[in-house]
Amino acid sequence: MFTISQIEPDEIKAAKDVLSLTWRDTYEKYFSEEASEKITKKWHNPKFLTSLLKSSNVYFAKALDKKDNIIGVIIVRKNEGNALFLYSLYVHPHYQGKGIGSQLLNSALDHFSAGKKLRVECQKQNTKACGFYLKQGFKIVGEKDEEVEGVKMKTVVFEKKLK
Repeated sequence: MFTISQIEPDEIKAAKDVLSLTWRDTYEKYFSEEASEKITKKWHNPKFLTSLLKSSNVYFAKALDKKDNIIGVIIVRKNEGNALFLYSLYVHPHYQGKGIGSQLLNSALDHFSAGKKLRVECQKQNTKACGFYLKQGFKIVGEKDEEVEGVKMKTVVFEKKLK
């Protein structure tokens, strides 16, 4: 059993830990330890995460297990024209496949109920996440090449039209 609610300022470190652990679990086979450290330090920086809490255009929420441990995190930003962008949707590796990602995603869509479309970018080699987005009704609208800390990656761009 788990519950979903918005992140509180005193939960930033725990959220960062889940983001970094899950990212490393997914990508460690593609990145060196040094690159992994640089990326997680940059993308999961507590100051950056804290700044997201202060924006009314950002939904930053967590899933908690029955012992109140953070086991999943979602970050969605509302842009102009009620277009939504999914920055992060991470579920702790031990809890994946239990519907937590779907419920976090639905909680963000409920929060931004006027959203017209939701876009997300995912590394192509993250086949688990790409499959998840397709299962959630997203369509592939493009691909692009990126370089992250010296590692070249293919990124898939997904989009889902909302109500």
